[in-house]
Amino acid sequence: MIKFFEVDANDNPIGNPITFTYRFDPTMDIEDFSQVNASIQNTLVETQLNIVAQEQVQLQVFDIQGKLISDFSLETGVNSLEISGLSAGLYFGKLQNQAGQSEVFKFVKK
Repeated sequence: MIKFFEVDANDNPIGNPITFTYRFDPTMDIEDFSQVNASIQNTLVETQLNIVAQEQVQLQVFDIQGKLISDFSLETGVNSLEISGLSAGLYFGKLQNQAGQSEVFKFVKK
């Protein structure tokens, strides 16, 4: 337990102390926060965004203001997504698997 409190000039506690308890859980590690099992092949794109998925995932593409632009269902393997219709600029992609885990990435359309 950790306790914080204020003291006066004579080191006497004043006011109400603040306490909190930290509990370490040795069974939890970085693997508990695994992300979607897919990789982005290119983040600077002209016509196609390439994603290699090791599982079925959904991809949502958002513009810089957060507006949903496109929605794709990706199959296991290499997925080449046609994005030539997008205007040049910065976009965000959100990958989500069937277990509900998600991962966000950025890409630039030239």
